[in-house]
Amino acid sequence: MTEDRNTATAQRGPRTNAEVLERVLQTARSDDYEGYSKHDGLNSPLLAALGGQSRLRRLAAIQVVTRSPIDIRPLAGVRKARNAKGLSLFSRALLARHRMTGSADDAAQARGLLDWLIAHPAPGFEHLCWGYPYPWQDVGFFAPRNFPNRVVTSFVGQALLDGYETLQDSRYLDAARQAARFLLEAPKTLYEDPPSASHITHDNYHTGFILDAILGYGLATGSDEFEPAYQRGIEFYARKLFEPDGAARFMSDRLYPIDIHGCAQGVITFSLQQRCLGAGGDTAARVLQWTLDNMWDPGSGWFYYQRRRRYRTRIRELRWCQGWMSWALASYLENCGGQA
Repeated sequence: MTEDRNTATAQRGPRTNAEVLERVLQTARSDDYEGYSKHDGLNSPLLAALGGQSRLRRLAAIQVVTRSPIDIRPLAGVRKARNAKGLSLFSRALLARHRMTGSADDAAQARGLLDWLIAHPAPGFEHLCWGYPYPWQDVGFFAPRNFPNRVVTSFVGQALLDGYETLQDSRYLDAARQAARFLLEAPKTLYEDPPSASHITHDNYHTGFILDAILGYGLATGSDEFEPAYQRGIEFYARKLFEPDGAARFMSDRLYPIDIHGCAQGVITFSLQQRCLGAGGDTAARVLQWTLDNMWDPGSGWFYYQRRRRYRTRIRELRWCQGWMSWALASYLENCGGQA
């Protein structure tokens, strides 16, 4: 009878958000937080050799891997790696759960990730900074493996501040200060597009990033200077970038592909709105429920990468799928009190 009950539970999968979060974190722990990332095609020795020094060939190699409806990374020999941005997301999810439950194991897991980040910054720079664990050819620039940038460094810096505030370990504050010095002093512009050159309108997760940054700025400075902009922006975000049932639109004028990052960002942004302003929790719950109903595979414990008009892309990207959803689930549980 016990065996039958366990089998039925496994087939049914986790039933609460807390159980889903544990399953997502378990998938990361089981691979020691190493996995694939969205633009990591040149982590394949074969594709790197074929790309050579050609901007177009390198760009094509990355896009073939990124846009394939099936995961060709194992076939191409793409190497798995720890992604600093992904580790920052997992560490913040663990820290949030530690704050909610007091789990010593979650605190230890978060410490392990934060300590690894401090010990593995981008080499050759004066201050602590981080980049992506793969060479990245974009339309207008090429960034070598681990070349630092503002985006990854700011994510790691926020995780370090979170670690300091939660665990009261001054090492994390000292490391965050070094990251801030890099952000203020080191980065240079690699490539700058005029607005007319971009094909993007208002995409989902970058809009959420901006809203979170505006809200965070106001909280940190005590200024309400940008509050009207935030209120207009969050209303636009809810109305134009999410369907009434909670599905995350890819852009304000385009539904597909529904991307797991957009789903996660909606949960994060509306949960933060609920925590700080007392509104947004219902929307966060609706986005999360749609995501669990349409983008979650309880059998494997993974979230799908994208949903297209006629199929779902089942590619398993550790940072893009599991990292973002771990932080989304933890944000919802902590800020909205959602246990169901």
